[in-house]
Amino acid sequence: MIQIDLMALADIGNPNLIAEEIIKENRDISLPIPIEKIAEVVGIKEIKYIPNAQFEGALVANSGKTEGIIACKAEVNIERRRFTIGHELGHFLIPSHSNELTCATESISYENRNTFFNKEQQANCFASNILIPQYFLEKELGKIKYFDLEELCKLRKKFLVSYEAFIRALVNCCYEPMAFIFAENQIIKFFVCTKNFPYLNIRPKSKLPIKLTSNQNYELQETIERDCDFWLSNRISGSLYEQNLILNKNYSITMLTLD
Repeated sequence: MIQIDLMALADIGNPNLIAEEIIKENRDISLPIPIEKIAEVVGIKEIKYIPNAQFEGALVANSGKTEGIIACKAEVNIERRRFTIGHELGHFLIPSHSNELTCATESISYENRNTFFNKEQQANCFASNILIPQYFLEKELGKIKYFDLEELCKLRKKFLVSYEAFIRALVNCCYEPMAFIFAENQIIKFFVCTKNFPYLNIRPKSKLPIKLTSNQNYELQETIERDCDFWLSNRISGSLYEQNLILNKNYSITMLTLD
């Protein structure tokens, strides 16, 4: 049973600490994090799924934000829907945020979960930290003997979040040196690395140095060893390994690890 001390939350302004407090009070809950139930316990009376909505998410609450309603676009997948609920719940729980908000698709993003300069980023950080709590993520990572995309994909499903949200959370708390490159139609969208990973020799919007296409919606390739110069700006003494996952035929995630 989820228990949340609303008086304790009322004194916290930091979105990460609000999520941390909720998890600290409920460390016996099972994954995936029951975001709808958490919303209900803190005062959300209804979550509506709106067909053909012109927004991604919305919050309508009373002036004191003791109760409210969350609305989400109906057509998105469950992982995106859960993140949107988490985002709107962040607006509801962060004391300085308005009681009535409408959020566009571009406002709800899986950015750095420890960086927040405006209210939309604050809500995103809350969503990431409540859906992928560091406590649970570190606990699950401790069970993995060998880091590869297959194991990480299994873990992502356990948290029931998107690939991007999961991997961005992963690199923030993982001590293993690794990098992830996201691309679409052979063009690099972005990449994220752990703090101890060497500099990459690639840039967003540039073309991938490898050809990654598939006739399948899900293709996980075998891990291969690469020469350091292929991906890295400077040579290293160890070995560099690459593994690729192709999704929906033209979307790819490349994982780089060191040994």
